[in-house]
Amino acid sequence: MNFGFGTTRRSEKALPGISTSPKTAGRPMLGARNTTYACVESNVRSTTSQPKEGNTSGTAFFIDLNGHMITNGHVVEGCNRVAILSPNGEMEAKVLRKDSGLDLALLKVRHRPDNQAIFRAGPAIRSGEKVSVFGFPYFGVLSTGGFVTIGNISALSGLGDNSLQMQISNPVQPGNSGGPLLDSSGNVVGVVVSKLNAI
Repeated sequence: MNFGFGTTRRSEKALPGISTSPKTAGRPMLGARNTTYACVESNVRSTTSQPKEGNTSGTAFFIDLNGHMITNGHVVEGCNRVAILSPNGEMEAKVLRKDSGLDLALLKVRHRPDNQAIFRAGPAIRSGEKVSVFGFPYFGVLSTGGFVTIGNISALSGLGDNSLQMQISNPVQPGNSGGPLLDSSGNVVGVVVSKLNAI
């Protein structure tokens, strides 16, 4: 396996009209019964000139207690069906909004989670800061339980000095896309987009 550097989307620039302010501060982020994170499985039927069919997978997380989730736009791109796989079973998800510039997608499920992700309100993220990635790499091949990887913020900008991205040293694999980048307190500071050698 190749564990290149990952790039993440900064959390300050969420989708328009979606509040990222914490509503349940202090709730635990990880736990055996926590449904904050889920695997996204998409049934792809591309209408582009290069036909692409099959399943894709990524990671999503709840941003409120009303069933709204965030993942990457490329995880659900060209999909005719999006399902969320969680400890509560499979749930159909509706794509409410996509921002291809930020590579984010807002999903909605009928399920009401017990917990939601908490977004960091401050201070600003620093180079060298310890961060964790949670996600479902190679879902169904490695494990269905999700993985946590530990690393640091390597750079405060992405390719070409893109200030909307950061670079991290955490191992990132296919299926981590759309997963949260967490600070040492479990607050979301970004969304995993890709690994550097995949760009």
